[in-house]
Amino acid sequence: MSANASVYVTLYNETTSSNLLRVYHQMNATGYPNVSFSGMVPLAANDVVYLSVGNNYVYSDASDIYLTFSGFLVG
Repeated sequence: MSANASVYVTLYNETTSSNLLRVYHQMNATGYPNVSFSGMVPLAANDVVYLSVGNNYVYSDASDIYLTFSGFLVG
């Protein structure tokens, strides 16, 4: 990855076609970006959400997991 590259991650609600959260990371040196964020978002029963990683910066190999997502209902 080149210096000064950027990567972003978006939490998207597929049911309502809306972005819920987005985080950007600007690289200022070579290496792998490390992006994390948390938030609370309003959702309805049966909503479908997914993460979108921009600029094709997802790294993985056969033995390690580098992208995780978790969520829970607060009600």
